[in-house]
Amino acid sequence: MTETSAAAIQGTTAETARLTAKADGPLAELMLALAFEKDVKVRQDPALMDILRAVEEGSPLPTEAMAIIAEILTRVYAASLIEPHEAA
Repeated sequence: MTETSAAAIQGTTAETARLTAKADGPLAELMLALAFEKDVKVRQDPALMDILRAVEEGSPLPTEAMAIIAEILTRVYAASLIEPHEAA
């Protein structure tokens, strides 16, 4: 069985994006549970996680990570346009 891994990224542009947390095992499972509880979009991407394992927390993200994140965000945004929204 593969150990669970998780990472958290904060920032709105390539210049401001930072790795704010990363974990494996039970702590990663807790990070994911909190993300789901707060309705944060979560994506499984082993290639991105491999890149993020080499990044120190608080550090800017490398260009190759930003390329993967941009693709993920494009898909999340496209999906949100398709999903029905509840009226407030």
